[in-house]
Amino acid sequence: MLFVCDGTAGLKLFSKADPLDVKPVKTIKDIQSKDVIPLQNALLMIGDNTIYQYEYLENDVQLISTFSL
Repeated sequence: MLFVCDGTAGLKLFSKADPLDVKPVKTIKDIQSKDVIPLQNALLMIGDNTIYQYEYLENDVQLISTFSL
């Protein structure tokens, strides 16, 4: 998976199964994404003075928790 922070457009997920044909998988809207930190089984994203924690799923992510700063 490739994760792209796109500011007010949210977090965009892309499949990179074929590096020569990267395809969009999902966009998580209604959040302002500024930075993303992929870990082994989780994804941390920072935006809107909030830290979001997501769990990796096959071609998707599921929100686990949020923490307001």
